Amino acid sequence: MSELEKLKKKTNVEVHSLLVATGPEGESLRELERDYREQIGQGIPFYKFGYTSLEDYLRDNRDFFYLFWKGPHLHVKYVSREESRRVESLVERQKKSKRRGRGGGWRQAPPPPRSRYALSQSQPKPLLPVVPAILRGQIKTLMFSYPQGLLGSSFDTAFSKQYGSHIDYRFLDFSSLHDLLNSIQDIVTIEPLPSGGFKVHPKTGRATTSRISGNLVLIFTFFCKLNSCVIKAVSWRNCVEIF
Repeated sequence: MSELEKLKKKTNVEVHSLLVATGPEGESLRELERDYREQIGQGIPFYKFGYTSLEDYLRDNRDFFYLFWKGPHLHVKYVSREESRRVESLVERQKKSKRRGRGGGWRQAPPPPRSRYALSQSQPKPLLPVVPAILRGQIKTLMFSYPQGLLGSSFDTAFSKQYGSHIDYRFLDFSSLHDLLNSIQDIVTIEPLPSGGFKVHPKTGRATTSRISGNLVLIFTFFCKLNSCVIKAVSWRNCVEIF
């Protein structure tokens, strides 16, 4: 995969994640450009992929984005993974029906290559899935509300309540929500539970709590010793005055 293809895939994921955070109602193209610039720090680089406008870029990626008119403005919303699969299934059925109409039956599949091992050696290794910066920031902000941790079974529900949408981990090429969270260990830590499942903790949550608790104990001990010294001094002064 070339650097340009990597950039295009990364841009698709970032725009899709931004639209997921916006909600199923979508937003105008102008709002999308504004939100992308605020979150990523630059404009959507559609021109690098050979497009003259943002609209052309979005229309050419219909597996990810759906354009529609809302009043006088053109809007866009994300396409869920399930919708993408339905579109791909429909296109595949159309291709099969065309092949049947041309030859009156199925065409014989071409013979496999002689050396599959040599062919597999030349293919590039698949890239590991990456959590986009927007989603990382949302998860980090969410965990501020749960310093004692959050059960994995409740994580997606809590995320949906705060941002109005669910985490589509399949779109990001993760096999499960656990795998997605486990890939951002600089933000969260995963604690396996004896009864099954897992619990999500903010990365510095428990360590920070321990440090704060330790500091409070030291402060309390210091003041106790200081009060003890004051009491002893007052008692000694009273004894001197009596004698």
